[in-house]
Amino acid sequence: MKLKNIFTIALAGLALSACSDDFLENKPQGSLSDGNMNDPSAVDLLVNGAYATFGCRYADSNDPHLFPVTNWSYGEVRADNAYKGGGGETDLWEIHDMETSRIQPNNGFLDGKWFNVYCGISRCNSAIRALRKVDESQNKNKASRIA
Repeated sequence: MKLKNIFTIALAGLALSACSDDFLENKPQGSLSDGNMNDPSAVDLLVNGAYATFGCRYADSNDPHLFPVTNWSYGEVRADNAYKGGGGETDLWEIHDMETSRIQPNNGFLDGKWFNVYCGISRCNSAIRALRKVDESQNKNKASRIA
């Protein structure tokens, strides 16, 4: 019994002393900073990336109908200017519920739409901030890119 207690205490002491806080200090990989956005070609890539929101790729989905930037499902379908169609009520039930005015709290399409729009606004703001730091002689399309 004493050997079991000694072994448990030794194992707990080893476990507590083996960990350090180094794993909490990781630098993010692949994040944008002001340092890597000084190149004029990188600024053009940021401007092009702002348009990626129109592809509606949210939550690893490749279907642009799920979280569209347009309001076809949030305004047109609800106003009976457009119809959902599809394979019945269970095919995109979230949009069917919007069509029949039965919006439920577990409808993730509402949050997904606003998250997608927020990501697009954030990308545009990042591109505009980077463009303002670039000199007109480095990027001749600066005014049209900001517009």
